[in-house]
Amino acid sequence: MLPSPSTSEVILLLSFILQVGSGMVFLFVSFQKTSSSSFSSSSSPFSSSSSSRLLRLKSQDTTKLQLYMISCVNIVSGIVSYMKFTISISGQDPSWIIYVEWLLCTPAIVVILCLTCSIDPETIFTLAALDVAMIACGYIGYSYSLAVLKYTWFGFGCLLFVLIFLTLFRQKLYMYEKYNHPAYIRHAISSSAGAADGVDGDASHYLATVKSEFKLSSILIWFILCSWTLYPLVWILKEYGILTSSNEDIIYAVLAVVTKIVCGTLLLYYRVFVSSPSTMADAGHPLPPYHSSSWSSSLTSATSSSSLIPPPSPSLSSPSLTTIEMRRSIPVIQL
Repeated sequence: MLPSPSTSEVILLLSFILQVGSGMVFLFVSFQKTSSSSFSSSSSPFSSSSSSRLLRLKSQDTTKLQLYMISCVNIVSGIVSYMKFTISISGQDPSWIIYVEWLLCTPAIVVILCLTCSIDPETIFTLAALDVAMIACGYIGYSYSLAVLKYTWFGFGCLLFVLIFLTLFRQKLYMYEKYNHPAYIRHAISSSAGAADGVDGDASHYLATVKSEFKLSSILIWFILCSWTLYPLVWILKEYGILTSSNEDIIYAVLAVVTKIVCGTLLLYYRVFVSSPSTMADAGHPLPPYHSSSWSSSLTSATSSSSLIPPPSPSLSSPSLTTIEMRRSIPVIQL
């Protein structure tokens, strides 16, 4: 007769069911939405613009990558929870396998956060590598029994953790300043609209898109930062004997479920229902998926071009939004 499972083992099994189930739901909804005709097609009167088509494709590809990645993160995390459950019921120590889950899932979450901040591919790779190094430091510290070495490696991991999120906040601030630059706003709208009489509608959509993107990035970064901060706190409490190994397993399992499912739900809600690429494409989605050199050079040329800089005293009777008015209308999302 098999022994009855402990509380931690039951929590691990529930974690497996919830995460794999939610991951499959995320994957199904993402596939249905991203493969629908409304997602990939555009009825935009500006769709003939080559820059508009390029931005639309980049926006859709980035959105698909984010949705599929968060779906896979939930599924992989659930599978690792089941592996930890089977190791635990066999009487072995499953503590090491949590580092396997972190090594597989946390870099993907960092990449998702980078994509919401429109970070360039080189910085994304660097932050993902720092995340892997952070997990490696944690595992090395876990493997040592000597307290000095254990806490030294733990400290290195915490420093990398701080560096990753400081970089994310810095890039988010850079994106805010860039997309609020008057010349960039004028350039993005003029290049996507392709017609002077379409500036009003495109400007309105630009402002809505900027607001949605900054709100999503702010919520995700702060949520992941707060939830990930609990992991080292639990580790410290376990090392000082305040928490038992069973308590540690339960807290880690609950944190994994809450963090990944909430993150996936927020991302799916914003990407599919709030600011779906079909809606963005209909107005020639003006936000590029990352800070490319072409957009930087476009901003530089736009700044130096007098035709893209608003006049000192804009006419109040002008039928279109001026650059100054657009900048004032953009909602400020606190960092």
